[in-house]
Amino acid sequence: MEGAMSGLKNMIAERKMVQERAVSGEDPPPQYILEESHRPIDDPQPTFPVPVVHLGHSDETAEIKAALQSWGMFQVVAKSLELDKDFFSTHLGDKSRLNARFNYYPSCSRPDLVFGLKPHSDATLITVILPDKDVEGLQVMKDGKWFKVTTSPHALLLNIGDQMEIMSNGIFKSPVHRVVTNPDNERISVAMLCSNELDKEIGPADDLVNEMRPRLYKSFKMKDYLEVIDHGLSSSFLDEIRDIARTFFNLPMEEKQKYSNLIDGEGYGNDNIIEEGHILDWNDRLYLLVQPEDERKLELWPVNPSSFRDVLHEYTIKTRKLINCILKVVAKSLELDKDFFSSHLGDRSRLNARFNYYPSCSRHDLVFGLKPHSDSTLITVILPDKDVEGLQVMKDGKWFKVTTSPHALLLNIGDQMEIMSNGIFKSPVHRVVTNPDNERISVAMFCSNECEKVIGPADDLVNEMRPRLYKSFKMKDYLEVFVPRFFQGKRAIDWAKL
Repeated sequence: MEGAMSGLKNMIAERKMVQERAVSGEDPPPQYILEESHRPIDDPQPTFPVPVVHLGHSDETAEIKAALQSWGMFQVVAKSLELDKDFFSTHLGDKSRLNARFNYYPSCSRPDLVFGLKPHSDATLITVILPDKDVEGLQVMKDGKWFKVTTSPHALLLNIGDQMEIMSNGIFKSPVHRVVTNPDNERISVAMLCSNELDKEIGPADDLVNEMRPRLYKSFKMKDYLEVIDHGLSSSFLDEIRDIARTFFNLPMEEKQKYSNLIDGEGYGNDNIIEEGHILDWNDRLYLLVQPEDERKLELWPVNPSSFRDVLHEYTIKTRKLINCILKVVAKSLELDKDFFSSHLGDRSRLNARFNYYPSCSRHDLVFGLKPHSDSTLITVILPDKDVEGLQVMKDGKWFKVTTSPHALLLNIGDQMEIMSNGIFKSPVHRVVTNPDNERISVAMFCSNECEKVIGPADDLVNEMRPRLYKSFKMKDYLEVFVPRFFQGKRAIDWAKL
């Protein structure tokens, strides 16, 4: 046994990181080469536009359920109504909010690559816009097409927001709009954003709900709505996550090796060697337990870049908040108590961060960045690379490219969710392919039940029409099965089936 361990340690010490191999221009060595029948197909894959779920909208439950059942993943954006003429102004109250936003859009040599303001609808009741007199840029979507917005030089543009759509019970629609940049000229505009007070409850006007037009939206307080549509995960903050990942992986190898801990998998490294002969993935990673906080191994958390620890801590808190929100909606879609999943997770549930680095590979037809698998998690939150694609998902026996918005988070359910939903939701099999020209970086946050927690199908989802499909077991037992099966290219969830 000691001899075997000594040999394993020598193998680890002698192994190069994937980044080293890529920088030196090496072809993938034999331990990375896939059997011919398992190699990535170089033909263009059909594109999979990840279903977008509009959190906070009335259809959020149905949207999430449809997305999870079909793909297992989705991306975490008065008179005319015959109402009293003072209906909206009265509802606004004395403490309604009016915010001014002065916008400056510099010229941009590559307007084809960026937005001045990404596509969105306003969270307001109504927005008053003073556009630039000379330079256009505002566009609005209608019937799936983008249209330029042109205005008189001295006109104000009034735009209704989500609050108006909700209070009108969908009679008025909050338009999706965006701002494009200009290659030659800067652009300036001023927007005045009018909203109900934060503690004011809004919902469809009673007089606009009837048999012909049933209630389309729920009622809620504005502060709850703003919390749902934002979550504090701004595009600039997501870019900061990507930046600390890229900065770390660009450090000299000897600096990164300070955080190496390949024996138990946490820290910096690449594939654990379970036994000789396993096919390795063409990636390096930094894998850290971030919750529970008292179990963090801070000696494995980089201090370069200097902001790494603070940024990851903040991302952990915000990701947990997002996960809790999503789990409530998922539970409701299954007609379970909204706290079913969050209550089951308990106080010691685990959240792991995995920073992935996929170097370019001259023989991308021979290797995987990450071999086909499904996650062992309850739910996974992925921050993909903004520029380089690589993630693919299997559906109906075919591989599809996954495309996402540059500032979107991708939410992916794992085996635990498939089991607890008694197979209503499916944990998708996915993989990462390499790129011959460009490196790729992503960050995944894995949310799992405690190791000692027993999981199994929810009792309310087992009946004569849908018998129990999975056994119950402790999470630690599942993980013991998952790891070796992952390297063997097998699904651990098959072990859990009755």
